[in-house]
Amino acid sequence: MKGLQLTAYGDPSEVVKLVDVREVGAPGPDEVVIDVEASPVEPTGLYTIAEVYGYLPPPPHLLGAQGVGRVSAAGRDVRHLREGDRALVPVLGNAWASQVKTSAPWLRPPCEPTSGDGSRRLRPPTGTVSPPELSDPYSGAGPAVPKPRGS
Repeated sequence: MKGLQLTAYGDPSEVVKLVDVREVGAPGPDEVVIDVEASPVEPTGLYTIAEVYGYLPPPPHLLGAQGVGRVSAAGRDVRHLREGDRALVPVLGNAWASQVKTSAPWLRPPCEPTSGDGSRRLRPPTGTVSPPELSDPYSGAGPAVPKPRGS
């Protein structure tokens, strides 16, 4: 299994490495395994890499504050999710990895019917507009990438 790991704080091109990580293993009775399909690069990750976020876990550690994927295995007591269901990765759930194992009771499929034709659409976990305090007013391109401490 692969994951993006923060090896130290600083320049993302130097401190974020694609590494082999331990398999998550089979789910416990009330757990699911989620095969991660998408995980955004968002301010929490960028601020953590730059060592300016409020909570800084010591490196090395996997990154990824949010994501979405499909359930690939469900524990025997999980009744509301099945293999193949889409699910959100828990917040701060190390979503920059191939798989995540997590407790299932709070998870729900994030899809809902949108019309009579049976089609389904994903409800996004977050909005698409960055708050003004996280935007770079000079680039017009969304969240600013923070400069690492000492630079």
